[in-house]
Amino acid sequence: MNTDSLRAELTACLAALEGEARRRQLRPAEALNEAQGPLPAGRNFASNDYLGLRAEPWMAEAAIEALRTQGTGAGASRLICGNH
Repeated sequence: MNTDSLRAELTACLAALEGEARRRQLRPAEALNEAQGPLPAGRNFASNDYLGLRAEPWMAEAAIEALRTQGTGAGASRLICGNH
């Protein structure tokens, strides 16, 4: 399948989903609450923040300390590298 036919097929699939009201689309971020204001465009670090920990300064400090002591980066799966 060449790129033009793939593009045509994908476009048709998306059109079919839209026609059935089944195409998912990103929604703009809304304000978390009045005190915190709206999220910056394109950034939603608060997903699943049902405990409201995103706005806690101690949480940010704990994350920074974890980065200092544990580091970060891409790694292999637990089955290859073990648990940490």
